[in-house]
Amino acid sequence: MRRDTIVSALLGLSIIVSLMLSYFVLFDSQQLSRLINEADSRSTKQSVTPDTTRNSFYNKADLTIREVFYPNQLIVKKGKQLYDVNSQTVLQRVEQQLFTHRMELTEDKVVANPDSYRKLFEQDSLEMVFAKPFPITMLDHLMSIKTDGNLVFEFDRLIWLKGNRDYAYAINSRDQIYLPLRMNDEVASQLFAIVEESQSTWYTVDRLNVQNGVVYLPQIASTLNVEYYMLERIPDTQFIGDVFPTTNFNILETHSADIKKLNNYQVTLTLNNQTQMMSLDVSQPNQKVPKTSEQKLRASFTELRQYEYWDDGMRYDGTNDFVVKYRRYLNGVPIVSESATLDYAATIINLRPKARRDGYIYQMPTLLLHARLNAMVEPIQLMASHEIQSVIEATGMGLHDFTRIFIGYEWRSEMEQFQVAKLVPTWYVEHNNGLYTLEELQNGTLQREQQAVGIIGHNE
Repeated sequence: MRRDTIVSALLGLSIIVSLMLSYFVLFDSQQLSRLINEADSRSTKQSVTPDTTRNSFYNKADLTIREVFYPNQLIVKKGKQLYDVNSQTVLQRVEQQLFTHRMELTEDKVVANPDSYRKLFEQDSLEMVFAKPFPITMLDHLMSIKTDGNLVFEFDRLIWLKGNRDYAYAINSRDQIYLPLRMNDEVASQLFAIVEESQSTWYTVDRLNVQNGVVYLPQIASTLNVEYYMLERIPDTQFIGDVFPTTNFNILETHSADIKKLNNYQVTLTLNNQTQMMSLDVSQPNQKVPKTSEQKLRASFTELRQYEYWDDGMRYDGTNDFVVKYRRYLNGVPIVSESATLDYAATIINLRPKARRDGYIYQMPTLLLHARLNAMVEPIQLMASHEIQSVIEATGMGLHDFTRIFIGYEWRSEMEQFQVAKLVPTWYVEHNNGLYTLEELQNGTLQREQQAVGIIGHNE
């Protein structure tokens, strides 16, 4: 009888524990993670062999060059009118057609004739626009490169002329030069046919000259939804397994139980649960520092592919010296963090940290979008081209002061203790590598920062 009582008690206790763990796993995994982190923080400078068991719910994005160096926009010119195709499905079909039937780069003869350059934009055409310029050799999945020697040419858009389908043209808008690419005329015809099928989504745009290029802005106001998403935090164990898959590591003492720091002879991993940021400092004494643009991008992409979990779209967003940035996207729209110091919308890789000649620093947010809150979706109207120009002119600045003008989702800083993300569609301008909303332009934020530091440092 006594034995039955003990067994019953133990069985009841195990059921209660099981129910508690099930609750944490299903509904409050962050609290469970905090409890585990607090237990870990009580030990300092101890050697640990990691548990290589992974949570199958969290899978890395397994990004490809093709996904990351991907276009943002398709523009059609018909007569005197310009249209934004405004369809991610059509953009995907056009890119797939190019991937299946690759273009050919047989000569590295860059054309620097202003008249020839201007005429490219006067004819009926299809134009594929990328967010930032990058070396054409990074697009070897869409073209066969058969040139002799080392080709150095950065481009930011591709253009196909309806009247000459034997060629495509890689355009460098900053220098107003281009590189011809051999094109199968039947494939080019298929590209135009794919786009023509989707005219119901098109809207008219203005082509405006900005600093180092052109932008296409809608002639009429558009509407996008403010999006709300439940957030999910990537567990510390995922990163620990990625960084220390087989080797031992040390747990270092920190000033807060919410900050976990681990290292070995080569790597220091910092997991900050106060800010939900992950930072990785890697020493590589025998590794050569990448020098060319292509070397920097391929080196940074190798690390991005190894650690990135965001699978809603991640694209190259520019290089500033040795710092390479990859931006998060949602539904084909770039996301920009409201926070100036904590960028929840980008992964940043510094390939040559200050005062060092080797290694790199990798920084990324640990937050992922988990579930869309459909009941909280709300529409917002965005300005048309003439309204944007009026706002810019009213500040005393001009289009020539900006390198980009685009619609993005602003990831608001208030996240209800990292439970909910509010993504607000808004117009952005880029000035000196800094991204600003039109509201920040109107209220003088950009101008004040410019006066304070000489160049803009916001969201760099």
